[in-house]
Amino acid sequence: MIRPCRLDDVPAIHEMIRELAEYEKAAHKVHSSEEELRAALFGAQPIAFAHLVEDDKTGELLGYALWYLNFSTWQGAGIHLEDIYVRPQARGSGLGKVLLREARCCCASWPGSARIAATVDWSGGCSTGTGPRSASTSLWVLSPSTS
Repeated sequence: MIRPCRLDDVPAIHEMIRELAEYEKAAHKVHSSEEELRAALFGAQPIAFAHLVEDDKTGELLGYALWYLNFSTWQGAGIHLEDIYVRPQARGSGLGKVLLREARCCCASWPGSARIAATVDWSGGCSTGTGPRSASTSLWVLSPSTS
């Protein structure tokens, strides 16, 4: 099941952020705290949003997508997809695609939003579970109707 994050999910999201950083061999670069994440997601004026994939049977959190609103002077409103992460035991099952589709739906639901931007510095082969491989930095721009 995919769902928006709840306040009690913040520790698990922060744990998955650390898992992603370890996977990308960049654990030393994680400086955010649970408190900062909680404020970003649930403060008086949230600045970030997250959706989770939860196992229907066990309730285990299997992955997340974290995004925030942005604005391009050339292309207008959109969202920046900061992370999509699927835990190792669930990789290869299509959950990354499910999270990307959810991000597209969120983008379409914001008035005037026309695109999703995501910068890729490293790709770990999540869709196939084949392990880390490097990727050049690129910017993806997807419209909400992109397949």
